[in-house]
Amino acid sequence: MPVLAVAYPILAHLSVVWPHPWLQWLALATLCALLLHVGLRARKPWAVCALVVALAASGLAVRSGAGHWLLLLPPVAIPLSLLVVFAGSLRAGRRPVVTRFATMARGSLPADLERYTRRVTVLWVVVLAMLTLSAVLCAQFASREVWSLVTNFVHYLVIGGVFLGEYLYRRVFYAHHQHEGFLRQLRSMKPVRPRLP
Repeated sequence: MPVLAVAYPILAHLSVVWPHPWLQWLALATLCALLLHVGLRARKPWAVCALVVALAASGLAVRSGAGHWLLLLPPVAIPLSLLVVFAGSLRAGRRPVVTRFATMARGSLPADLERYTRRVTVLWVVVLAMLTLSAVLCAQFASREVWSLVTNFVHYLVIGGVFLGEYLYRRVFYAHHQHEGFLRQLRSMKPVRPRLP
């Protein structure tokens, strides 16, 4: 999965700089494999069938000249879908997403960390809203090259910066609690099944 996650933005950007149909298709194929990664890794027949259908559909879209338009969708759709999940988890009676991650990692949370993880979920709601808005505005008003640089590189730097900044903040202001190393924490994160609002 890390290879696919790194390869996709690079291929997507290259397909903008050098707009060859095969590059567009390769970027879309990488995205499809990334989205179906869990099922493919478990060798689920439905995931293999879905990948075949997605690859064929992507090929037809690229051949018809719609490849560029398909590549405009992920930078908006991905943060927007995560925004819905994170914001929905803040509703009354729901457990915030970051709280669920922290509980999975620690087993149980002290009261101060429970409050803190809720605030971090709010932070991610704001960040995801900004990324979604940025992708929409760049697609609407910026050149294709600027849009690609922002959505395929700057956005990932922002996400990485928020992860690192939150980790450092927690290590300083919640030093009385035990914390895993940053890289180990990233590796230990498991998917949380989203509950849509």
